[in-house]
Amino acid sequence: MVGTYDYPKAFVCAVAGMCSGYALDVANFADITICFKNAAFGAAQVKYGLNPMTHPMFRKMSIQRARRLIFTGDPMGPEEVTEVGELYTKALALSKQIAERGAEHAVNLKEMCLRVPNMDHVGATYYETRFTNDLMARDQFKRLAAEGVERLKEKRSKAIERLGKLCKS
Repeated sequence: MVGTYDYPKAFVCAVAGMCSGYALDVANFADITICFKNAAFGAAQVKYGLNPMTHPMFRKMSIQRARRLIFTGDPMGPEEVTEVGELYTKALALSKQIAERGAEHAVNLKEMCLRVPNMDHVGATYYETRFTNDLMARDQFKRLAAEGVERLKEKRSKAIERLGKLCKS
């Protein structure tokens, strides 16, 4: 499990149907968990006197929901199945979106996501500012930032054009 938590790239988990026991632990250790509308989470191991991995639960859900799972193991949130393929498509699209920015970017963002929640606001602000400055000094990120600025200009020009058309009518 620690290998999953410490995996340097973003780890996306897709959940359809019942997610219990070890599967619950995997979903909780993932950086991003995408759920289909029929997803239900339970901690079956509690019913046998075992404990689930609790610390990742507190990162993913409210303390009250996590405690309910930890103490009862009862499933939460089941709905009926429709199209599981849609979930796979969404998870794959999200994974591709993350991968488009490059492995180094994903690794750096994951490191930040692991460190910042444990810092006070002053330390976190300092760390994130320094982190951004370090990233911007690298050629890959200069290119990504320039592309982002161009996309923003393009979106704004289209929005301004639409606004102009609305004002004329």
